[in-house]
Amino acid sequence: MVTSKTLLKSSIFLLVFVLLHATTFGATYTASTSGDWTSSATWAGGTAPSTTITGDQVIIPSGITVNLGSNLTVNGALASLAINGSLQAMAADSIFLGSGALTGAGTINAGALVLTPGSTLAFTGTLVVSTLINMSVGLAAVAHATVSQTLVLLTSLSVNTGGTLSLDSGSTIIIGGGSLATGGGTVTLTHEYNVMYVIATAHAGLELTGAGLINVTVNVPSADSVYLAANTTVEGTLTVTAGTLSLNGHDLTLNGSIGTGSGTISSTGASSISINMTSGPAGALTFSANGGTVNNFTLNMSTGADFALGSDLTVNGTLTLTAGHLDLQSMYALDIAAGGSITGASSSNYVIATGNAYLGMNVTAGASGWTTYPVGTLDFYTPAAVQLNSGSATQDVDVSVAYGVKAQGTTGTDLSLSDPAVKITWFIEPDNAAQANANLQVMWTSNLEVNGFNHDSAYLSHFTGGAWDQSTVMAATSANGMFSLQRNNVSSFSPFAVFGKGASVGINEVNADANVRVYPSPAAEELQINILENTGNLKADILDLTGKVIGTYNISGSNATIPVETLSHGNYFIKLYNDKFNIVKSFAKL
Repeated sequence: MVTSKTLLKSSIFLLVFVLLHATTFGATYTASTSGDWTSSATWAGGTAPSTTITGDQVIIPSGITVNLGSNLTVNGALASLAINGSLQAMAADSIFLGSGALTGAGTINAGALVLTPGSTLAFTGTLVVSTLINMSVGLAAVAHATVSQTLVLLTSLSVNTGGTLSLDSGSTIIIGGGSLATGGGTVTLTHEYNVMYVIATAHAGLELTGAGLINVTVNVPSADSVYLAANTTVEGTLTVTAGTLSLNGHDLTLNGSIGTGSGTISSTGASSISINMTSGPAGALTFSANGGTVNNFTLNMSTGADFALGSDLTVNGTLTLTAGHLDLQSMYALDIAAGGSITGASSSNYVIATGNAYLGMNVTAGASGWTTYPVGTLDFYTPAAVQLNSGSATQDVDVSVAYGVKAQGTTGTDLSLSDPAVKITWFIEPDNAAQANANLQVMWTSNLEVNGFNHDSAYLSHFTGGAWDQSTVMAATSANGMFSLQRNNVSSFSPFAVFGKGASVGINEVNADANVRVYPSPAAEELQINILENTGNLKADILDLTGKVIGTYNISGSNATIPVETLSHGNYFIKLYNDKFNIVKSFAKL
């Protein structure tokens, strides 16, 4: 009686027999003479193998050369291609290795070799391809491979003992989830080559260590990162198209340029960055939200060009300004941490801190020396220096500048269009102004002096209480091609400007002084001035709304009459001033 158990055993035996028969009897094709793959004359037995090998064994013996002429696929559990001679393919021809095996010690020339999951590369000969794509998990190669265009690593590739891998000039390594390593073999990266990271997070390997490294591109998903594994120098262009390049505690040197992209760099105080470029890059150096700190930062733009930051940056160590301008793009903060410093600054090497941007430095209260801020506009070097007097709190002080001097501090008419002044406004702000009493210096070059400004008779003015005030008139100090003025015991901050004696500062009405009356308003022919205190002789300037001086009059005594009949209908200012007195009133002309 036949049992179900007996039937099951018989079925299994039959299945195994069929499988063994199918695999055992796959055809073997051996090339017997050099020729084309598709020619029957090339093969022993007179039959050419298919270019899709699914279970056959194809052998090219030593001394035989076979010309492929089309794509070749090896994909089957027992499919194999053994090359001890030479397989020559056209540049457009590719070899796809699936679950089969590629063996031998001969020579392969092809447009591309694609190693898919499950493939076996046991070839130990010479492999020359334009493109090598590895998707085979844990591939350990011992061939002598040369890639002339593109090496794509979707999984890891290790060059083991006895194997070699070299890239021709202009080639590109694409890391898409894989890595490049050596297991005792030799990887030669001396010719110029590029590296691109795509698809997923990656930990950099040998690909960034070659002497021929030129361009590096990071283009991974926005939530992914590429982590450096060693100090890295990019001779060409670094482009972070998307994702993050994490310095991972290592140093980064950029000797070429920065491309445009939406990605970021992530750094900590363990990493330093050096910029050595001949011209301003197309893109800005942009840090991630929590990755904008470096140890040292060196800027060396050999032509004195501008280098732009695309985010805030904190330097814990030293900012070295060897050459060029570090541009904060009117919106970013550059902070030098406590204990940090700036070196190398000059009229050619400084920080462009305008608009909402600023350079912040930590100032020690009671220190005898000055903390100098090497800031300026795009075209002018206009540094400032700060001392915090004893009794102040040690704190960060932020400094920026603006071109021009606005009548209302940050808005209104540009007074430097008509008044003797230095055509710059300095913004100086301690983080804790309530605990700051400071001595300030501002510096400028003579090409910023306008409208007859005389630096031998000038003063440092502060916009406060709705007007530019007047401090002691003095001669500016001259040193190293720059002029400077100092103002001490300042406890109210931002903004500051330098005016010449007699400038019509404060082109806004100051009504706080009830001892001066200007009437009538509107006036038809004459304006009456009534001064209820002893001010001495005064000058009286009539100004229009642009700050232009229309007329100047001398006033002696407590009452005066100013003719205004020639003025056009509209609104005007009258400024009354001398060395100790400065008041501005508004009036209307009928």
